[in-house]
Amino acid sequence: DNSNGDFTIKRLAAGFKLSNRWGTTVALSPYSSVSYLVGRSKDNGAGSGATSVIDGNGGLNQILIGNGYRLSKNVSLGINAAYLFGSVKQTENLFDAGSQSAIATTLNSYYTKLNLTYGLQYIGVTKSKKTEYHLGVIYSPRNTIDGETTITAISNGTEIVKDETLDPRSFTLPATYGVGLSVTRNQRLTFATDFKYQDWEATNYQRQNVRLVNSQRISAGVDYSKLRADKDALFEVYNLQAGVFYNNSHIRMNGEQLTEYGFTIGAGKPIGRGRINLNTALEVGTRGTTKQSLIKENYVQFTLIVSYRDLWYTKGRKYD
Repeated sequence: DNSNGDFTIKRLAAGFKLSNRWGTTVALSPYSSVSYLVGRSKDNGAGSGATSVIDGNGGLNQILIGNGYRLSKNVSLGINAAYLFGSVKQTENLFDAGSQSAIATTLNSYYTKLNLTYGLQYIGVTKSKKTEYHLGVIYSPRNTIDGETTITAISNGTEIVKDETLDPRSFTLPATYGVGLSVTRNQRLTFATDFKYQDWEATNYQRQNVRLVNSQRISAGVDYSKLRADKDALFEVYNLQAGVFYNNSHIRMNGEQLTEYGFTIGAGKPIGRGRINLNTALEVGTRGTTKQSLIKENYVQFTLIVSYRDLWYTKGRKYD
């Protein structure tokens, strides 16, 4: 078994309330990542074999501006505008055993694009006012991201091509559909579930042994908040969460669609007179399969979220 670990800052965000109906947020976060190492043998046609090792890494980040506007007491509309940017580097090292030659080819691709996501939310309250429910939907249209690619090639230590620009390359992000429902009882106990569907097959991407297929992800969870009454308001003392998820990924390799499943647990607590909120979460999951000579991965992910909010007006999480 192989194991490794890493540390990343996944998201930086700031939110502002511009009016009683309008709120906005600005965030910087990773959007996608690429990391692979593939080795294979090739036939050079001369009776001797050639070995190819392909190493890829990189990904996209996003600068996001999100806006939410309350149309009425129960209905809110949202739109996220994300500027995607990043690069992917792929290096292929080809060694020919017969001729004792080695060629290293590096492709550097740079991408930028604006991506939009739309959302609609309905909030309802029962007559007893003890139960509140939220129903939301999101939609992000299919989007083609254009990129610029350069190539560098080195043969037996001699650079034969340097940063030559290739024809423009592009890839397509799928249309995304999502729906979520949460039910909160007595402002303390919340049950939530989400479903997301992505139409990857419409991108028509297919390579040897790899095909993109439509993906589905479903998740469900529960949140308990311990509240404290202070005069005419309730303040959060701490909260506990737990959840499960299952994901049919967009990758089908050697005829097998890769899956991912797992569970999460977490806790949060306001500190510093309620101005700072600390949340921790632990995710344990499994992705991939050992069928068709593929790889199955077990992972553990720890997340720490620090939020600094309501600096001028409140001292904690307030429920009216």
